[in-house]
Amino acid sequence: MSPQIELQNLLFDIQSIEDELRRFERKYRLRSAVFYSMVMDGTLEQSEEFIKWLGLYEILQRREKQYADLASRTVSTIAPYINAVAYA
Repeated sequence: MSPQIELQNLLFDIQSIEDELRRFERKYRLRSAVFYSMVMDGTLEQSEEFIKWLGLYEILQRREKQYADLASRTVSTIAPYINAVAYA
């Protein structure tokens, strides 16, 4: 699979997860990073819904790291594509 396709797939995953996280954030009026800290330090009890939110946030962190790692490894490969899109 080409780096551009991998990056595109990771970006799609990231955006989908962020959409789901925003639903939790709106419902509980709490940013996911703050929620995560509160769960990790024991301030919040873990309900079934909170476990799902926690899992999504952890998956997001992994996907963002994968995206950043792949982008930094392939910057010379993807730069012409990004420039072409930006100046089209």
